[in-house]
Amino acid sequence: MSENNDLFEEILALEPCSTTTRLLLTRLAADGQYDYVVKYGPKALRSNPHDLKLMKLVAEAYEKMGFMGHAQDMLERACSSIEKFSVLFKDLASLYAKTKHSEKAIECLGKYLAHHPNDPEAKALLDTLQTPQEPEIPEPPEREFAQ
Repeated sequence: MSENNDLFEEILALEPCSTTTRLLLTRLAADGQYDYVVKYGPKALRSNPHDLKLMKLVAEAYEKMGFMGHAQDMLERACSSIEKFSVLFKDLASLYAKTKHSEKAIECLGKYLAHHPNDPEAKALLDTLQTPQEPEIPEPPEREFAQ
């Protein structure tokens, strides 16, 4: 596998796209070569700082190598990214609510509120969506009677 490692290292040194980097590092990690993951993973994250899959892979490699503090830092970084993007669940819930997809809106609000439990606007929308709505019954048209 040494020839492959040399080739992998040569490719990784050229800083390929994050998908290629993740593919190579996943292969190396599967072979137990975590040193490559901790060497090239953080470098790849500099150019793609929100690659959660790569963060998870690097954290696992740190943990396997016994670097628990680094693993924890990487997972905290990943969770922080998730926290930043969690506001999108509220936006999506609002769109679902407007298009009468209440179940999907409720699901998104649950995910949003897990990160932002004190948002009164989101809570109010959730309450509205969870309150059973009586169907609107249209008024019958007025009929004119012949005399």
